[in-house]
Amino acid sequence: MNLYQRILALRSRIVNVAQREYDNWDQDDEGFDPEFGQGGICTDIANEIGQVLVEDGIDITSGGQEGMDHAWVVAYDKHTAYDVDIPCRIYEDGSGYTWMKLWGIKFTVNDVVISKINRSDLDV
Repeated sequence: MNLYQRILALRSRIVNVAQREYDNWDQDDEGFDPEFGQGGICTDIANEIGQVLVEDGIDITSGGQEGMDHAWVVAYDKHTAYDVDIPCRIYEDGSGYTWMKLWGIKFTVNDVVISKINRSDLDV
């Protein structure tokens, strides 16, 4: 099984951990989380996705882009690499470090985005 197929096979587990993280996100109508203040949960979701991949023996590194204020995971092997993400627009709205929870979200495997990237661009 190639890397892409391995990631595809893990989408249900990825959705389950992301849903748990989202469901545990305690934010009021003003966007305030009593434990963390203001902010989103993309880093927490990315960490959970990464854990699923690592448990399956897949190498990962952090993804993100300056100015985007969003975190995701990069999965890679010797020859290929993929961004693995549940885009933040699905579960939160905002920018910078001020994000509002979108309520009532139920993730599906179709929310898991797997995008091939250039392996040679990674510093791993």
